[in-house]
Amino acid sequence: MLDLSEKQKVGALLRLLEDSLKGDLYLQKEGKDRKIGRIYPIRRGFGKEEGRPDLVIWIDLDMWILGAPVKARFPILIEAEESGWVNAKQDYKIFFGKGETFIPMVVVGGDRRDEAVRTVPANVRLCIKQVPTRLVIKIS
Repeated sequence: MLDLSEKQKVGALLRLLEDSLKGDLYLQKEGKDRKIGRIYPIRRGFGKEEGRPDLVIWIDLDMWILGAPVKARFPILIEAEESGWVNAKQDYKIFFGKGETFIPMVVVGGDRRDEAVRTVPANVRLCIKQVPTRLVIKIS
């Protein structure tokens, strides 16, 4: 059996995710397709810098809601961790400390159009799924 290094595992995961998920998102209504965003995986951490987490699948949405342009950015975190999810805690804590997730809010009211960006403390519930490496990466 071939033992893959962590870098090789992360590279194999990135290729798998790009092949299966990378692309544009469309809203279909009344037989017409309208592009509203995209999905793309990003590898994090190069050289001596550690990825925290190793990969992120970004879901970017860009649409109009009630006449207002709305952008959203949601992550799916991918961590290649030999011991499983127990040791991934530090990675998601660091990730969410950087403020990379954008959640839109549309407020209906007031006298004029306005916009603002705020960073607020929030609780995030992570729904963690663990998949054994052998089920994802074929080792021959």
